Amino acid sequence: MEKNIRWPLLVFGTSDPALNRQVRGARQRGELREVAARIYLSDLTTAPEVLIRKNWLPVVQHLFPGALISHRSQLEGQPTAQGHLFLFLLSCDPSNRGG
Repeated sequence: MEKNIRWPLLVFGTSDPALNRQVRGARQRGELREVAARIYLSDLTTAPEVLIRKNWLPVVQHLFPGALISHRSQLEGQPTAQGHLFLFLLSCDPSNRGG
């Protein structure tokens, strides 16, 4: 039996098998919910889109490491009202993605 862990709001899957086992167990116990591939939330009541909208920067940093926020997103400091986010990717190598 794993110890109960107090999970942060956002949890990202990693290449660490031990952490991934803990995340899988937490999902099975209903402590985490998956909102996208390898992205989990510990808040089980708030709508995922609300939480991701409020915490968009760590998600972007995880999914697109090294990307720069650009254009309108940089000027406004957030995604557009429609949820669009403009990024400049320094590498187009898909193996450079987070996780």
